[in-house]
Amino acid sequence: MFWKGDGEGMKRIRPEDAELKPCPFCGGEARLQFGFPRQQKQGVRVAFVQCHKCRAKTETVKQLPFMAWQDCKRYAIEKWNRREGDTDG
Repeated sequence: MFWKGDGEGMKRIRPEDAELKPCPFCGGEARLQFGFPRQQKQGVRVAFVQCHKCRAKTETVKQLPFMAWQDCKRYAIEKWNRREGDTDG
């Protein structure tokens, strides 16, 4: 889960509801993509963010055995929203 708000008005939001920045290449709308039916049958879950316009995408985040599925999606969103010059913390 993500937290959104200004400190006192914090609320939890699902990764699917997190704000995605526009595509850094074309400004297009980004979408969280996850799962492939064949892979899910094999117990593999993946997530990535992709631009709907130019198809640029993050690297695919694969769910590890110890990783919560929501964390897999969250990491994909964090990868997409990270921009050059951003500082941690």
